[in-house]
Amino acid sequence: MRTQPMRRARIVTALVLLTAMTLSACGDDNDDPFADDATTGNTGIGPDCTVVDAAVSSEKIDLLTRLADDFNRSGAEVDGTCVGVRVRSKASGGAATALARGWDDQIDGGPPPVIWSPASSAWGEVLNQRLADDGEASMAAEDPTPFMLTPW
Repeated sequence: MRTQPMRRARIVTALVLLTAMTLSACGDDNDDPFADDATTGNTGIGPDCTVVDAAVSSEKIDLLTRLADDFNRSGAEVDGTCVGVRVRSKASGGAATALARGWDDQIDGGPPPVIWSPASSAWGEVLNQRLADDGEASMAAEDPTPFMLTPW
């Protein structure tokens, strides 16, 4: 039996993916609101945009980078503020360890992910067990999807 929070997490995940795919299909490549700015470190994302960081397993990095690039060119906004997705490759075990101990920007190669997409949903169970062993609340959904949203 699913609980309401798990169902909501799956719905939110599905809506984020559907929106990204729809916007990338409808976007006009000639109207790119995201300028590359080497000083921001956000390739293809303007300095005033909200960045959604994603940590992705190496198996998915090419696909999700292409989807993020398409999304970033779409001109997506939330409440009038542009939004862009920054995808970084992170080994599933390394990400689970980093999330369990409390993500460190310096050690773990950047800010904590808002979206974590490990190679297998089993990594979510590993993360939750490590957190439980330390008396912490679960991060990954009990009924995982290919994309796990972390509660930052």
